[in-house]
Amino acid sequence: EFLRLVTVGRISRSKNIRVMLEAVALLPKNGVPYRLTIVGAPMTKDDEKYADELMQVIDDLHLQGFVGFAGAKEHAEIPALLASADVFVHAGGTGSLDKAMLEAMAAGCVVVSSNDAAKPILRMIQDGLGVERPEPDLFAYALRSVYELGAAARAQAGERARALVTEKHSLDKLIERLVWILQGNK
Repeated sequence: EFLRLVTVGRISRSKNIRVMLEAVALLPKNGVPYRLTIVGAPMTKDDEKYADELMQVIDDLHLQGFVGFAGAKEHAEIPALLASADVFVHAGGTGSLDKAMLEAMAAGCVVVSSNDAAKPILRMIQDGLGVERPEPDLFAYALRSVYELGAAARAQAGERARALVTEKHSLDKLIERLVWILQGNK
């Protein structure tokens, strides 16, 4: 059984997809079989250049067959895609909550992220989901830990993620609660 990883968003340097690729390249050495699906497309000329660089990284690290680009998807297609994954990987460092991350949680997907805004929320779900910095070895360690939880515990963490998002019944209430938590409240 391999770990089904997904990331969703524009193909852009700010998303640190290269870090994700370098991280997953470390997984087989740690006994973690995986597949990574990258959903999204480049939007600008620099994004297109970055996409070409990522293809070179995939070639250099021999990731063909383990990493695939799914291209841009309609918003309606995203929930099913997220629900079919084990882990949503997010290495962007915007400092604000990413909508795709919340959508992944709503789909019952475990999230591993280096986003500072997400770390308090991820700690509420499962220890080790927040990655200190967007560095390949730190992501590889977190992904290996999630794999070692086993399918049942991953599913429970996914359910905790879904409950955290859905128990408030609206994105507005969730955002209010998350802001409250991020302001240092428990």
